Amino acid sequence: MRIIIPKDWHNAPKFLNALNDDLKPFAETIHSKWKALTRRFDQKKLCSECLASSLKLPYPFIVPGGRFREFYYWDSYWILEGLYVSEMCTTAGGMIENMLFMLDEFGFIPNGARIYYMNRSQPPLFNLMIKRYMEECLKTEKERKEFLRRVLRLLEKEYSFWMKERSAEIIFPSLGNFTLNIYRTEHWIPRPESFLEDRATAALPKFDTELKKQLLYQNIASAAESGWDFSGRWLKGNNSQNGLEEIQTVMLVPTDLNVIMLKNEYLLADFYQEIEGSPDKVDYYRRQAKLRERAIEIVLRNGNGKSWVDFDLGTMKSANRSFYISDISRVWLLDFDQGKISEILAANHKILFNYPGGIPASLDFTGQQWDFPNVWAPIQQLFIEALIKADNGTFGEFYRQALNISQRFINSVFCGHEIFGKWIFKKINFIKNYRPNI
Repeated sequence: MRIIIPKDWHNAPKFLNALNDDLKPFAETIHSKWKALTRRFDQKKLCSECLASSLKLPYPFIVPGGRFREFYYWDSYWILEGLYVSEMCTTAGGMIENMLFMLDEFGFIPNGARIYYMNRSQPPLFNLMIKRYMEECLKTEKERKEFLRRVLRLLEKEYSFWMKERSAEIIFPSLGNFTLNIYRTEHWIPRPESFLEDRATAALPKFDTELKKQLLYQNIASAAESGWDFSGRWLKGNNSQNGLEEIQTVMLVPTDLNVIMLKNEYLLADFYQEIEGSPDKVDYYRRQAKLRERAIEIVLRNGNGKSWVDFDLGTMKSANRSFYISDISRVWLLDFDQGKISEILAANHKILFNYPGGIPASLDFTGQQWDFPNVWAPIQQLFIEALIKADNGTFGEFYRQALNISQRFINSVFCGHEIFGKWIFKKINFIKNYRPNI
């Protein structure tokens, strides 16, 4: 792979004009990062006898930065959002085409563009990426319809992968059978990218048989598939004292994953309706969505009615753990009336609005990186977008709440950038004076 400068990069996107003198240089620095983060697979530099772990993607792609030198699935959702702000639809289109290529070639989108990621995916946000790409980059109805006719079979292929390979049936004798999705890799060895760490965990006395070691490796890789690697959320009873020794990812039905899948079902129905001529497909995906809505309300809904909790397949009860921001992930992607959203926000006001750096991933201080007090950019963006959408152009309370979250997070990133040598960090620990965590 080699670094390239994207052909559609230019130094004066319109968003810069709307910023004040304090933030404009900071935003220009961020905008310039595309030139350092764009890669292209260079076939010419690979000799015929050489082995390479990289997947040979046909178009240039953006890497997350830091130690990461390859495409990653769910990171690409937010990378694409940044490309749209920077007016870079050509690069964004190449990112989309790379994912379509992988779907066609492999039947799913891997965690990352490496052969050692071929046994796991990441949160299935591709339908949302398709929707946003069409909104931002395809300007005519004809373009959108032609694009959808080309890609819909591949979007269905991903949906089938998740329903066949990543689902669990939950049976309640008095209520019926429910199918929901889980993270579950077919991975029985240490992760190649974290081989020594996984071997060290497996060397603990608890894992005294080969089967126990294999199940540990599967649970660790499945947590990596979730994107939340790692969190007390995946540990039995939030038992953080022993680290990953208590990990049980494959036994949990995650709320946020099923919210994403529900959104996918509605989007697939909408996509088929847009191209017309496929009423059976429209009906099928809407029925699937209605079934999932009922399953989410019965299986995942908390007793207080203001959150939804991961479900433990081992105990057949809600997971026994602390509050995680995923518990209100239904606000992220689904439409509620404003009264219901206000009720959910009020019930969870502390975690949403009381911390200086933004919204923390949890209130559980486990030492894992997807836990308190760490603040992650994806969570901020999902809530900000949801609140702006709920505001419906009124510039009312939801809009002010979105600005509140935005300002707290931008303050943290800006301060980290200015104080710690112009780095932009992937997460912020707001307790230690905005000290970033690498």
